[in-house]
Amino acid sequence: MRIRTGLALALASLLMSPLAASASSKLSAELVKALGSKAPVQILVRAKARSLAPASVQAMASTPDAMIALRKRQAADSRKELAAFLLTNSAVIAQSEGVPHVRNLKDLWFVNAYSLEASGEMVQKLAARSDVEQVILDRKVQFIKHSQAAPAPEDPNRPAGKAWGITKINAQQVWKKLKVNGKGAVIGHIDTGADGTHPALAGRILHFKDFTTAGKTDPYDDEGHGSHTAGTIVGTKNGIGVAPGAQLICAKALDGQGSGQLSWLLAAMQWMLDPDGKPRPAAVSNSWGADRDALGDSANVFRDAVKAWRDGGIVPLFSSGNSGPNSQGVPGAYPESFAIGATDSKDKDADFSSGSNSEWDGQSFIRPDVCAPGVNVYSAAPGAKYVTMDGTSMACPHVAGVVALMKSAKPSATVADIEKILGDTAQDLGPAGKDTRFGFGRVDALKAVKAVKALSAMAHR
Repeated sequence: MRIRTGLALALASLLMSPLAASASSKLSAELVKALGSKAPVQILVRAKARSLAPASVQAMASTPDAMIALRKRQAADSRKELAAFLLTNSAVIAQSEGVPHVRNLKDLWFVNAYSLEASGEMVQKLAARSDVEQVILDRKVQFIKHSQAAPAPEDPNRPAGKAWGITKINAQQVWKKLKVNGKGAVIGHIDTGADGTHPALAGRILHFKDFTTAGKTDPYDDEGHGSHTAGTIVGTKNGIGVAPGAQLICAKALDGQGSGQLSWLLAAMQWMLDPDGKPRPAAVSNSWGADRDALGDSANVFRDAVKAWRDGGIVPLFSSGNSGPNSQGVPGAYPESFAIGATDSKDKDADFSSGSNSEWDGQSFIRPDVCAPGVNVYSAAPGAKYVTMDGTSMACPHVAGVVALMKSAKPSATVADIEKILGDTAQDLGPAGKDTRFGFGRVDALKAVKAVKALSAMAHR
């Protein structure tokens, strides 16, 4: 009791100082509550951006590699003094209160931040620094919720029509008529992992990394959600994969309950920009998110990450959320994200699919961008099994598979090319134009790949 009271008095004393107003305003509401405990806290420290190069120099960094290099330089410059301060104080956190220590320091340069464990006093010291923009509690959030039917045993003779979504978006027509199956394309996948031994996924996972506390090296999935979404992208059995010739860069950043630390997801997102020397993915499929209101002060934490992906030539695909009309799932609700809603086998909008007229920092826009099959979707489950699931989580990987087909047909297609073509070639299902239930409409793989191939032909005239 005396320790907790002492900490409260120490914090009160700090908050009465001349720096109190600026320091306290940088702390997220969740973090302020957490400081009432004597235990060290896991935090994210975001540095204030410092402009390193004039607009003319930034404009010249037109390639993805150049843009990423510029981001690294800007982050290094913005955090020079902060980095020195954190390294000086890095140590095993003492048991006594009031001693500022840092441990488990991790560099999140792509969002100009660090994740670390710190004492209460260190949190206050960081918040008082002029080069710190915000200090956020690195909390665990439930990022996936889904419903599923009982597992169906593998049946080699099962008709391909069971995976109705593949037929609905005309993926099979792309394989047959255009002879494109995704070969050569690499797609990123952030989820609960993937069962690398599943018959439909064997040989499809180019690289895997576990960002949870388990830290395993071989591809695995202790929840099931990730194997299902991975199967929809690249599955080679029972007709479940949109792009069976493509490969995955697979990050496990959600645990067996479908939840994850903010820092796990940020680290996984950063890894996608440079996955240990493997090819940078053309797009990343993200069947995870949380309601904007539920994230509170952390709602904006992934936005810089999405911007970095765009700079790096990665299409940022996100499920729109499962909270129904007039709701916003984050990160899908960012203006820089490409959000996917869900439809059923009759091209009706799923009642759970999130969509809204959104606004972010004064910028108004409509979400979702497009929609795809997300009801009774049949795909892989751990242990060589198959299950049927519902959710915008199931819709997002359909679009990721279409992007794989497009990049297979035209490797040089840009983020802007792909997003525009996906919208232009979608089957408009609602009111004319973009709307909050279907976006531009349900994706059509055949039209999208034809369009990207035509774009390629025009570029070489």
